[in-house]
Parts: sequence; structure tokens; C-alpha cells
Amino acid sequence: KVFSTLGAYGMAIPTSLTVQNTQGVKKSVNLEKSFVIEQLKAVLEDIEIDGIKIGMLGDTELAADLAEILNDFKGTIVFDPVIRSTSGYRLTKGDIKILLELLRTCDVITPNYSELFMITGKYDLEDALKAFKNMGIKNAVITGADTQDEKIMDILIVEGEIFKKEHKKVKLDKRTHGTGCAFSSALLSYLVESLPLTEAYEKARDFVKICLTLSDEIGKGLIPVDPSKYLLREKARIEVLERLKKTIDLLKEIPGIYKLIPEVQTNLAEAIPCPLNIMDVAAFPGRIIRVKDKIKNIKDPEFGASSHVARIVLAANRFDKSIKSAINLKYKKDWIEKLSSCQLFEIASFSRKEEPEKIKEKEGSTLDWGVSLVCQRLGFVPDIIYDEGDIGKEPVIRVLGKNAIEVVNKVRKIAEILNL
Repeated sequence: KVFSTLGAYGMAIPTSLTVQNTQGVKKSVNLEKSFVIEQLKAVLEDIEIDGIKIGMLGDTELAADLAEILNDFKGTIVFDPVIRSTSGYRLTKGDIKILLELLRTCDVITPNYSELFMITGKYDLEDALKAFKNMGIKNAVITGADTQDEKIMDILIVEGEIFKKEHKKVKLDKRTHGTGCAFSSALLSYLVESLPLTEAYEKARDFVKICLTLSDEIGKGLIPVDPSKYLLREKARIEVLERLKKTIDLLKEIPGIYKLIPEVQTNLAEAIPCPLNIMDVAAFPGRIIRVKDKIKNIKDPEFGASSHVARIVLAANRFDKSIKSAINLKYKKDWIEKLSSCQLFEIASFSRKEEPEKIKEKEGSTLDWGVSLVCQRLGFVPDIIYDEGDIGKEPVIRVLGKNAIEVVNKVRKIAEILNL
């Protein structure tokens, strides 16, 4: 599924059959070693293969035969040494030391911490890393998702040099299944595109994050990674652009809308599901500007066109995944008083005077900090977040919603209440 999603043609050579569901692995039956080897040879003699991902072997005895066959393979080989399932079932039986020759044959190894410890026989991380390198492993990604920590520490070995990569864990109600398999498959897909290991790692990591965040609970146990959600997310790019094109016309039709345009002008933005950065948020290049008693957009919407409003959307979305759109409007104190008195909107504010110096020094961090602060204090994302500005900073009202249409409908109601 991962290969198909990322535009590659995947061919499977089964090594073992499992009886399992989302609650765990109940039983596994390994295929005859000779059968696996014959199937591998059959594929290699017929098709030009760009890359091979090795996962669960079933039995370590298969490793030496694979190493011998793949020793002259010209493509990229990624080995995810699956030893135990998430639920604790031993998936690859036999002496772990037998894996050594295959480990050296492969281009990149992707164990999690537990697998690293089992392969090296060392249960201190630094000792295990040294032992791993001493085995002749030049390239590896040791994934830290199997720990209970809030943040994940992945470790990259690139040509023998060690790099540590920390990132936030995807928070779900249940534990997950298939992340290691999906990651190693995505990693291979990006590596065969000639991406450097560090870049391929980052893209594969983001791929898994997206698939996990959007995955559904399909059983009573673990939540499986769903690669199809990545395609739905990419499809949403077209839908978001089309919605913004229609919504700008609705915005222009609002009576007195030009009065709501601040000095810095305005922008209307919407993100695709699970946005990672401003390139996942579409807005209008050059902003939406006031022209006499009308408003005008200079160009059609594009992804990455906004930094200001996009950061508002990203900050709110991190708190509530359903919030994917925002617009910035002119601020007046009496406007906030009128909007508050009608009790139709949840309204909150932050003061730039509370902003820590470290935030002020970092370009573009104020909005992220302010919106996050408000959401954390309230426990939810309000309809309106405003601030009264500071020296050299214009006061601004921000309207948030699930999509651009919802946001513009809120703006229309605001215009009616203010009697513009």
C-alpha cells in the first residue's frame, strides 16, 4: 500500500503467514526457505528492480541465503529487522547473530530501540550504538516510537556519523500498528528517487505522521497505519484551492467588507488535513487588498502564499484538527464590545506585552505563540482571537473556522452585527 501510494510498483515475496488482528498476533507459519529463495530469484531474473525492502524473515536462517543472493544487487536495500510485533509476539525466531551478514549487505537498517538492543545484545543506548557501528553498519535509522516518551528521539547513522532527530509523537487514543513497516517502505521509496538519507528520512517520517494522524480505528485493538489517507490528503489540495476561489467571491459580496480590511491588508487561508508547514496552507498571493469601497485579490490562491495567516491556521490546527481556516481583519475596541455583547461568538485575546523575549526574537513566532496561548488557556479554539497590538504592531482580529466558507460566513455575520 505504501509503495502504491508513493507511485512505485511493489512486489511481495512472503516469508511467513500470520494469524492476527488489531488485538495481536495469534500464530505464524514460516514458508519453506527454498520457496522464498526461488521466488526472489524468479523476480530478479525477470524485472529490473530499483530497491528491496526486507521486513519479517520468520526465521533468521533465511538471512544468510538472502545475503548471498543480494550481495551483487545494484539497487537500494532497506532492512527493517522485525523481531517482535507491537503486542509482543516473537515474529522472527532463531539466533539473532545470524542476521549479521545480511545487515552488512543492506544499504540502510531501520530497527527500533528494542530491535537494536536485541541485535547488539547491549541494553544501554550508547553502548548499543557503538556495537551496531562496530558490526560494520554504515547507514541506519533507529526509530524511537516504541518508547513511552512524549517526544520521539530517532537516531540516524549516516556513513558512520551519528545524528539525533527529536520530534513530537502523534497522540492517539490507542497504540498503533505498522509504523515501522510503513516507515521503512516509505524510506526505500524516497531513497530510490536518489534523495540523501537525511532528506528521505524526514519525508518518510512525515508520511507516517500523516497516515497515522488520519487513520481510523477499524478494530478493538491497535490502530493500523492507513497509507490511503495520504492520497486523500493530497487530493484535498485541489478541493481547498477550488473552495478558496469560490469563497473570495462570497467575501467580496459582503456589504461594507472593505471597512474590515486592516492597514496590513488581509488574507484568507485554508489548510489541507494534517498540515505540517505553510506549504500545506493555501492563501492569496499579494494578499486581499482594499480598493476604494471594494476588495480585490491580485492572484488566485496558491499553497505557501501566506506566512502570517498560515501560522494562525497551523497553530490552531495543532490544538484542534478540525480548524483549518482563518482570516485577519481590522481591530476596533468598540467592535469587540459589540461582538461580545451579542454572544454569538467565542472571543478571546492575547497581549503582545506578555510575549517572551525569545519569541519576539524569532521571526514569525508571535502569532504561533499568541494563538497557542489562547487555545491552551481556554481548552478549545475560539471563533475570534484578537490582540491590541504593540509598538510597531497593528492590532488585529482573527476569525477561525473549519474551512474558508465557514470563516467567511462568520465574517458576514460580523459585518451585520457591526452594521457596516
